[in-house]
Amino acid sequence: MLSIPGLTRGTDPTIPKQVLKAKLKAIDKRRAEIEALLNHGPNEDDYCSQELNAERQALGLMRAEIDEVLNPKPTPARSPELQKLYEQQRQRDVEFLRVAIRHEIQNTEYAAQREEQAGNFRAAKLHRLTIPEIPERVCKEFGKDLSLLAKL
Repeated sequence: MLSIPGLTRGTDPTIPKQVLKAKLKAIDKRRAEIEALLNHGPNEDDYCSQELNAERQALGLMRAEIDEVLNPKPTPARSPELQKLYEQQRQRDVEFLRVAIRHEIQNTEYAAQREEQAGNFRAAKLHRLTIPEIPERVCKEFGKDLSLLAKL
Protein backbone atom coordinates (compact mmCIF):
# COMPACT_ATOMS: atom_id res chain seq x y z
CA MET A 1 0.00 0.00 0.00
CA LEU A 2 1.42 3.37 -0.99
CA SER A 3 1.60 6.10 1.63
CA ILE A 4 2.22 9.70 0.70
CA PRO A 5 2.43 11.95 3.78
CA GLY A 6 -0.25 14.60 3.83
CA LEU A 7 -2.14 13.15 0.88
CA THR A 8 -3.59 9.78 1.76
CA ARG A 9 -4.20 9.89 5.51
CA GLY A 10 -6.39 12.00 7.71
CA THR A 11 -9.26 13.43 5.71
CA ASP A 12 -10.77 16.01 8.03
CA PRO A 13 -14.45 15.23 8.74
CA THR A 14 -15.15 18.91 9.50
CA ILE A 15 -14.53 19.95 5.89
CA PRO A 16 -17.84 20.87 4.19
CA LYS A 17 -19.36 18.12 2.05
CA GLN A 18 -19.30 20.29 -1.07
CA VAL A 19 -15.52 20.62 -0.77
CA LEU A 20 -15.14 16.86 -0.33
CA LYS A 21 -17.39 16.20 -3.31
CA ALA A 22 -15.32 18.61 -5.40
CA LYS A 23 -12.21 16.70 -4.34
CA LEU A 24 -13.86 13.46 -5.45
CA LYS A 25 -14.59 14.95 -8.87
CA ALA A 26 -10.99 16.09 -9.26
CA ILE A 27 -9.71 12.69 -8.15
CA ASP A 28 -12.04 10.84 -10.52
CA LYS A 29 -11.05 13.10 -13.40
CA ARG A 30 -7.34 12.50 -12.82
CA ARG A 31 -7.86 8.75 -12.41
CA ALA A 32 -9.70 8.66 -15.75
CA GLU A 33 -6.81 10.53 -17.37
CA ILE A 34 -4.35 8.05 -15.89
CA GLU A 35 -6.43 5.10 -17.11
CA ALA A 36 -6.46 6.53 -20.63
CA LEU A 37 -2.70 7.08 -20.55
CA LEU A 38 -2.06 3.57 -19.29
CA ASN A 39 -4.37 1.96 -21.83
CA HIS A 40 -2.83 3.74 -24.81
CA GLY A 41 0.66 4.30 -23.52
CA PRO A 42 3.91 2.35 -23.36
CA ASN A 43 4.35 -0.98 -21.60
CA GLU A 44 4.02 -1.45 -17.85
CA ASP A 45 7.75 -1.77 -17.23
CA ASP A 46 8.80 1.76 -18.08
CA TYR A 47 9.27 4.43 -15.42
CA CYS A 48 6.36 6.61 -16.57
CA SER A 49 3.86 3.75 -16.27
CA GLN A 50 5.15 2.84 -12.82
CA GLU A 51 4.67 6.42 -11.64
CA LEU A 52 1.20 6.61 -13.16
CA ASN A 53 0.23 3.37 -11.41
CA ALA A 54 1.56 4.73 -8.11
CA GLU A 55 -0.40 7.97 -8.59
CA ARG A 56 -3.56 6.01 -9.43
CA GLN A 57 -3.15 3.95 -6.26
CA ALA A 58 -2.60 7.06 -4.11
CA LEU A 59 -5.66 8.71 -5.62
CA GLY A 60 -7.68 5.56 -4.92
CA LEU A 61 -6.69 5.70 -1.24
CA MET A 62 -7.59 9.39 -1.07
CA ARG A 63 -10.94 8.66 -2.70
CA ALA A 64 -11.67 5.86 -0.21
CA GLU A 65 -10.94 8.15 2.73
CA ILE A 66 -13.15 10.94 1.42
CA ASP A 67 -15.91 8.44 0.65
CA GLU A 68 -15.66 7.11 4.21
CA VAL A 69 -16.15 10.63 5.58
CA LEU A 70 -19.10 11.30 3.27
CA ASN A 71 -20.71 7.88 3.85
CA PRO A 72 -19.66 6.65 7.30
CA LYS A 73 -20.37 3.05 8.23
CA PRO A 74 -23.19 2.72 10.76
CA THR A 75 -22.06 1.59 14.18
CA PRO A 76 -23.61 -1.72 15.14
CA ALA A 77 -26.03 -1.73 18.06
CA ARG A 78 -24.91 -3.47 21.23
CA SER A 79 -26.87 -6.38 22.59
CA PRO A 80 -28.87 -5.57 25.75
CA GLU A 81 -26.50 -7.66 27.89
CA LEU A 82 -23.45 -5.96 26.45
CA GLN A 83 -25.06 -2.53 26.83
CA LYS A 84 -25.78 -3.26 30.51
CA LEU A 85 -22.16 -4.31 31.09
CA TYR A 86 -20.97 -1.22 29.21
CA GLU A 87 -23.05 1.10 31.40
CA GLN A 88 -21.86 -0.63 34.57
CA GLN A 89 -18.25 -0.19 33.49
CA ARG A 90 -18.85 3.48 32.72
CA GLN A 91 -20.33 3.97 36.20
CA ARG A 92 -17.23 2.36 37.73
CA ASP A 93 -15.05 4.57 35.55
CA VAL A 94 -16.92 7.70 36.69
CA GLU A 95 -16.46 6.75 40.34
CA PHE A 96 -12.77 5.99 39.76
CA LEU A 97 -12.32 9.36 38.05
CA ARG A 98 -14.06 11.18 40.92
CA VAL A 99 -11.65 9.66 43.44
CA ALA A 100 -8.53 10.06 41.29
CA ILE A 101 -9.33 13.68 40.39
CA ARG A 102 -10.17 14.60 43.99
CA HIS A 103 -6.92 12.99 45.14
CA GLU A 104 -4.87 14.81 42.51
CA ILE A 105 -6.49 18.16 43.36
CA GLN A 106 -5.81 17.63 47.06
CA ASN A 107 -2.16 16.82 46.34
CA THR A 108 -1.80 19.88 44.14
CA GLU A 109 -3.44 22.12 46.73
CA TYR A 110 -1.18 20.67 49.44
CA ALA A 111 1.87 21.38 47.29
CA ALA A 112 0.67 24.95 46.72
CA GLN A 113 0.16 25.48 50.46
CA ARG A 114 3.66 24.18 51.21
CA GLU A 115 5.10 26.60 48.66
CA GLU A 116 3.18 29.47 50.23
CA GLN A 117 4.44 28.52 53.71
CA ALA A 118 7.97 28.55 52.31
CA GLY A 119 7.34 32.02 50.89
CA ASN A 120 7.39 30.90 47.26
CA PHE A 121 4.11 32.46 46.15
CA ARG A 122 4.89 32.21 42.45
CA ALA A 123 5.32 28.42 42.66
CA ALA A 124 2.08 28.19 44.66
CA LYS A 125 0.28 30.14 41.95
CA LEU A 126 1.71 27.83 39.27
CA HIS A 127 0.48 24.77 41.18
CA ARG A 128 -3.01 26.22 41.49
CA LEU A 129 -3.11 27.14 37.81
CA THR A 130 -2.80 23.44 36.94
CA ILE A 131 -5.94 22.51 38.90
CA PRO A 132 -8.41 23.16 36.03
CA GLU A 133 -6.38 20.82 33.79
CA ILE A 134 -6.35 17.94 36.28
CA PRO A 135 -9.59 16.20 35.17
CA GLU A 136 -8.50 15.99 31.53
CA ARG A 137 -4.98 14.92 32.48
CA VAL A 138 -6.27 12.15 34.78
CA CYS A 139 -8.60 10.86 32.05
CA LYS A 140 -5.76 10.69 29.58
CA GLU A 141 -3.37 9.18 32.10
CA PHE A 142 -5.70 6.30 32.87
CA GLY A 143 -7.08 5.92 29.34
CA LYS A 144 -10.64 6.88 30.19
CA ASP A 145 -13.15 8.47 27.83
CA LEU A 146 -13.14 12.27 28.14
CA SER A 147 -16.94 12.32 27.82
CA LEU A 148 -17.11 10.79 31.31
CA LEU A 149 -16.06 14.17 32.71
CA ALA A 150 -19.56 15.47 31.99
CA LYS A 151 -20.95 12.95 34.50
CA LEU A 152 -18.76 14.10 37.39
